[in-house]
Parts: sequence; C-alpha cells; structure tokens
Amino acid sequence: MLLIISGQYVESELYAEFGKIPPSFLPLGNERLYTHQLAQIASAYERVSMTLPSDFQVDRSDTMALEALGVMVHRTLVGSSLGSAVRQALEKVAADGRIDILYGDTLVYANEIGGTDWIGVGGSDDFYSWHYENISPVTGFTALEDDSDGEAWAGMFSFSNAGVLQKILETTDDFIEAVTQYSETYAAMERRSLKQWLDFGHVHTYFHSRLAVTTQRHFNELSISGGILTKSSLDNRKMAAEATWFKTAPPAIRLYLPGLISSSSKDAQSSYSIEYLSLTALNELYVFGRLPVKVWSKIFAACGRYLSAERSVPVDECCAARSENGSSRLYREKTLQRLGDFSRQTGTDIDRPWLFNGKWLPSLRAMAEEAANAVNAGAAVPSFVHGDFCFSNILYDFRSDRVKLIDPRGLDVDGQLTSFGDFRYDIGKLAHSVVGLYDVLIAGRFDLTLADHRIHFEVFHENSRPVRTAFLQTRFAGHLPDEWNCQPVMVLLFLSMLPLHADKPARQSALMANCMRIYQEWKT
Repeated sequence: MLLIISGQYVESELYAEFGKIPPSFLPLGNERLYTHQLAQIASAYERVSMTLPSDFQVDRSDTMALEALGVMVHRTLVGSSLGSAVRQALEKVAADGRIDILYGDTLVYANEIGGTDWIGVGGSDDFYSWHYENISPVTGFTALEDDSDGEAWAGMFSFSNAGVLQKILETTDDFIEAVTQYSETYAAMERRSLKQWLDFGHVHTYFHSRLAVTTQRHFNELSISGGILTKSSLDNRKMAAEATWFKTAPPAIRLYLPGLISSSSKDAQSSYSIEYLSLTALNELYVFGRLPVKVWSKIFAACGRYLSAERSVPVDECCAARSENGSSRLYREKTLQRLGDFSRQTGTDIDRPWLFNGKWLPSLRAMAEEAANAVNAGAAVPSFVHGDFCFSNILYDFRSDRVKLIDPRGLDVDGQLTSFGDFRYDIGKLAHSVVGLYDVLIAGRFDLTLADHRIHFEVFHENSRPVRTAFLQTRFAGHLPDEWNCQPVMVLLFLSMLPLHADKPARQSALMANCMRIYQEWKT
C-alpha cells in the first residue's frame, strides 16, 4: 500500500501565503497537490491512505474527491513527531507486507518507484534542514551535518515489511533513526537517486517546483526559462494586443506589471515575453487556500489601489467616445451573439424558462436582455482598463502588498487595439471571480443535475462567504461593487462565456447554471 504522510500543517512561510492547510492540500496547477501525487503513482498500489491533522476540516469537495480516488483518510495528532505520526498511521491502516511512504509535500514519478526496500534521495541547490547523506564507496552512507557533498532524503521510502518498521517505531519517535535501524537489522535500504524529485515543503522549493508542473490553455502556449515567461499563439491579433497593452502602459500602471522583455511575430505565430514572477494567482488562493478574511481584505485593498490607478490615467475625447459607443455592443449584442453560438453548439432553447433549484426563472435570452438593459441604463465609465481583471490574471505579492497583473485584453468589442474601455467591466470581472465563484467552477467544485430545463445546482466552497462579504464591503475607486452595477455585468459575463467552454460540457452546463444563481441573487 501507499501511505501519504500529511498530518501536520505547512511551514510558517507557506502558512502565511496559503493559510492553515496540510502539505498535500497545497495548490498546484488549479488542483490540489494530492491529485498530482496520486495521478503519478497511485495505480501502482492496491491501497492508498493519507494522514491529515486531527483538527483539519476537509471541504466537501475534497472529501468527495478523495473518496472517488479511493483514498482512506486517517487522522494523526497535531504536533506529533514524524516518527510518532508514522507509527500512528501504521497502527490505523493495519499494513501487512510492503508499504511505501510518501511525504505530503513531495511529488515523485511512476518510473522511479519500482522494487522495495529503498530510500529516495536527490540533489538540490536549495538548503533546508533535510537529512543529507554522503555516499562513500569505503564507508557506505554517512549522515552529514550540512549539504556540502551529499544528497537529501527526498521524502519517498519503500519497505518490504511494514510490521518490522512499526515495531521499530514503538521504540523511537525519530523516523530517521527508525529507517536506519530497519536498514541495519532487517533489509539494507538502497539509496535511489530520484531524477524528478519535486519538493513543495518550503516557500522557495514550492515556487521552484511549480515551474515543472505548468498548465497550458488550449489557445496559447506558455514557456518559462531563465526567469522569462514567453506566451505565444497563432492568434496574432490577440498577442499583438496584449504586447501593445504592456508596451504602452502609463507610469501609474507600470508599478503593477511584470517587466515586458520583448515581442515578436514570426510566420503564423506571434509571441511576447515578460518577467516571470514567483507569485501565486488569486484564483489558487481563493479556491485552495485557507486565508483569513483580514488577509483577503488586504488583497482587496491592493486590488483597489490598482483600480484607482486605472481611474487616474487621463482619457482623451476619442477614447472616451469609443468606450461609450461600444458599451451597448459589449453588454447586449456580444452576449446575444454568444448565446446564439451556444444554442447552435448544444441545441439549448434560449427562449424557454428554467426551473432552477425549485424556482422558475426566465429564459437565457430574457436574462441577457434584462441584465443588458440594467447596465446600459447607466452611463459607461471611460477609463484605462485591463479588460480581463479576474483572479487568474491577478498575482499577489505578500512582501510588497501589491498586485501584479498578467494577460490583459487590449482589444475593444470591435477588435480594435486599445487600452481603454468601460471601467465597470473590470469591476464586473473581479466580482465574477469573488461573488460569481468562476474559479471554483473551473476547479470542478460543484454538483449539477440537469434534465428538461430543470436544474439542481450547488457550488462547493464553504469558506468563501465571509470573503465575499468583505469584497462587497470594499470600495473600489470610491464606490462599492454593487454601486458599479456588478451583478448584471456578472450575468452577462457568464452568458457570454458559454460557447467558449464547449470542450467541457459539464463545466459549460455549470457555468450556465451559475448564471442563473447570480441572476436569482440579483433579483431577490
């Protein structure tokens, strides 16, 4: 069996960035670390168990995910030594025969775990209080006081006899000593050098290891090398718009941006390069972190400072006129066009009412018309804009208490390159991440039943309500989110994005249902 040891909370620096979570629950690639751990090696085992802190409250979505993956969860006492925690776990899982142990902050790969009675070791340029060994052909394996020449124990162990290990741990709480005794008295432990060892247990190794597990969206490509992130796409217009936005950003905005390195257009593909920042995007903090509300209030205040900087940029008459003239097309015509695309893709009747969680709601077209009328009843607010000011494009630097922005839009509703638009749209995009729970849905944390225009829908994010309240009480450029008309803007945003998610029908349906949830909250 495989035993993942994740019964303590992350170390202090990670705690400050992600909140009180065990290491296997750290965010990685819009998932938990444990999903990557299990995807790599779980198929090699008949049983998988994981330890978690005795007082850790597991979200409903994580409970369901672990059950679906066949993982048995066992609780160990907070503050236990590693040896004591492993002993508690072995007593609970009643392991017999071979058992492999993986630290909760470690990711290893399937091609390196065959056989038994071995210790995974690896080299690293980082220096932490790992256990290091010097490999000598004369004296064998010798523990070192520092990392001068040795390899560190990498957090993966294989034992052919779990019972022997358990008996040794009954005599010592020192896991390293127990492993050493096992190797000396029962079976000599091979030191296996792991070529793909990734450690997420310390703040620096966490961000270094993230680079090896990058995610790519289907319409662009990302590469990271030498501290430079290069984004490329066959959509030349899109790349040119983003690069131009970075190039022409005024001084008030540059404080909030990574540095632009270069941009180019070769053959059919265009690209641009920016400084790579070892920071976490707000979507991962929101969905997978456990930060207290006071920290989120700081983050929202930092977002507010950027939005105030947007409003401080002078807008000439030409840009103001274009922003005002494009407002109706942005909110009404674009949404109705996208709804038509969605209907043709899926066969959904956009003129038929819906029974949503037991209450009747208007058709999708009627919701769009009502929301567009509400937004267009107010005047557009011409401003410098990011154009896609959502959580996944906002990084937060805890050290400077400042947001950093990536992936601007740089295009207006007519496809013209511009850095200006309706300020209300940026507020709406931010609200669609916080109140609209967009990133929670993208992470698959929902339950949906849909049949014959009847929907039962629930989003799993128990910890978000106080954060949403804090957001709605924060002033952005002098006004609360609702004063910027963010609710009808959110309705339109979710309706407009439906055809863009045709590759994932379950997610597409959830986004549609979520639009109904937001509409219902707006109208009550």
